[in-house]
Amino acid sequence: MQNPYRHIPLEGSRSIRVLELQPAPNAIAPIICKLRPLSLDDYPQCDANYTALSYTWDGQTLIREIECDGHVMLITPNYDAAIRSLRSETGIWVLWIDSICIDQSEEGEVERNGQVALMGEIYKSAAEVVVWLGQSNERVEAAIQKIMELAHIAETGGVGDGIAINYENRRATQKAIRERIERISSSKLPLIPKIYLPIDINTGATQASDDPFGPLFECSWFYRVWTIQECTLPFFERMTLRCGILEVSWAAVFMIADLLKAAKYRWGRYEAAMALQTRLVTYLIAQRIEGARAVLNQNPGKLQNDPLMFSILEDIRMKQATNPKDKIIGMYGLLKELDIPFPIPNYSLSVEEIFREATRASIEYDQKLHLLYQAPSDRRREGLASWVPDWGELGFHPSDMRYAALGGRFTASGPGTSLWGFSEDHKELILQGKIVDTVVQKFEALPDTRSLIFRRENTPAEMSRLNHAASTSMKSWVEVSRRTDYPTGELSKEALQRTLVYDQPESNAEAVRDNAFNDWYNKMCSEDMDQVARRSRDIAFSRTQATDSDTDLIERLFGTNRFHLFAHMFSSKKCFFSTAKNYFGTAPDPLPVSMMEGDKIAIISGLEMPLLLRPVGDKYRLITHVYVHGIMYGEMWSAIESCLDDIILL
Repeated sequence: MQNPYRHIPLEGSRSIRVLELQPAPNAIAPIICKLRPLSLDDYPQCDANYTALSYTWDGQTLIREIECDGHVMLITPNYDAAIRSLRSETGIWVLWIDSICIDQSEEGEVERNGQVALMGEIYKSAAEVVVWLGQSNERVEAAIQKIMELAHIAETGGVGDGIAINYENRRATQKAIRERIERISSSKLPLIPKIYLPIDINTGATQASDDPFGPLFECSWFYRVWTIQECTLPFFERMTLRCGILEVSWAAVFMIADLLKAAKYRWGRYEAAMALQTRLVTYLIAQRIEGARAVLNQNPGKLQNDPLMFSILEDIRMKQATNPKDKIIGMYGLLKELDIPFPIPNYSLSVEEIFREATRASIEYDQKLHLLYQAPSDRRREGLASWVPDWGELGFHPSDMRYAALGGRFTASGPGTSLWGFSEDHKELILQGKIVDTVVQKFEALPDTRSLIFRRENTPAEMSRLNHAASTSMKSWVEVSRRTDYPTGELSKEALQRTLVYDQPESNAEAVRDNAFNDWYNKMCSEDMDQVARRSRDIAFSRTQATDSDTDLIERLFGTNRFHLFAHMFSSKKCFFSTAKNYFGTAPDPLPVSMMEGDKIAIISGLEMPLLLRPVGDKYRLITHVYVHGIMYGEMWSAIESCLDDIILL
């Protein structure tokens, strides 16, 4: 590329660049712009005279040329389309676009760290924020039209074309809450979510593909890390979403997502798209406005005293980023606004260092160790400390039965408080706890039995293989329970029943109803696994010839004994193990580093569930959390509480 543009270094830590987009007579005219410096200190909040652009790269490369200060600069086709759409025919438009206004070269890394640290403030200070969803798209534009229609109905009440809302007289309450917060606020206020409960929204959709809102909430912009702070920090009335030439206010989109959730609307991805943004905006309101927290807590869903950083990081883990470092760095501005201490962005650090420092900051801010439950995952990069989650990969979803059970369900360490420390170099986490047992036998893990039940494309041979493997694994688990009495004094058979369903009260009740567990247990003791394989193969073959419902298939595959189904579902992708003290339990498996015989069971002060640890000299590596029947409710805690040891995690 001849005559490439090179950024002129900025003067001052609070300086940024803005882009002056020159007017053009039509959309196909060349893009000509200039970059000039601007100090954020010169402008009060929201009064800087530039428009900030929020967008996604969508995996595009720099292939389009524009002219910047007489030099050539490369941008992506997505940028190119956005700029042409926003460009005026008559006047200069001042924009802030990160990939243009921030020096992206290797030489600019130090400056880039400082600019990234300012990004939250850049978006909050902008006179306007435009979200670019891409060029004209009929499905997305139709969804935007429906959202604008529903927003109008929500404000005025009534019925629209194919959409009806029933408020059941709760609107006045929410309006009063909004008005009270506005009265106590002396500053400009983002839109307070209008939650009209209970409501009913009927769009006439009978399947997901009919959902009129879905195409908007499927846009990649909703699932990128950087867009989270870009849409939560600015004031709502200054922000719009744009697809081609069609615009919709962010306030309307936010309100509709809230309405859909309140109505328990079953179609689309609105909740996955908007859940984190909704929660963060509520926290920001409580943070920014004195007295707002008390008013918001009059709502049915009360705020925590403070947002837990680990829960924010957990949700961010589900978002997407090209550079894994951005999973952490992309949240700096937002966490700063929430007064949550967080490492200053530094791209020169390795991914492992950035993830470790974020984990340490979370533990210190939250004063909790819950984040350790995030460490196990299906994929995990090498080089991470065992206690540090791989924030660049997905963790276990809360609907996954391997997800740690929180919320006071288990109390392995009794009411113990979290006690911890770090080594001087922050590479080791020092916990207070006790090694209480050792794994002596690990059994074959149960496969993902959800695919056995719900994947209609399974061939007869595949269904036979899956069901045979699952039933063979579970039969070996049953055999263990027949060997000896259980240490708690209860029947080993009863301990097995409670273990298989994670000791969930509803499933335990189902187990004793109609003698379901005993029938299942006796059948597993006598079942011929070859017979199981033949039966599942026959069922799979007949399924290819008919259209059984999921309920029909479950009954044919598992019989009418629902305990068999519960046991399979709760134990999916888990292994069964027994210990030196004759306890048994289940653990997520397989993992990148899975359970082995000789691994230790530890109860840690401040953690509800025991941890599985692997000895490395006199230290340990964290493998995962585990369920061990008979120690989940503090049964061992009183005996060990006064003699806890330092347990050092590498």
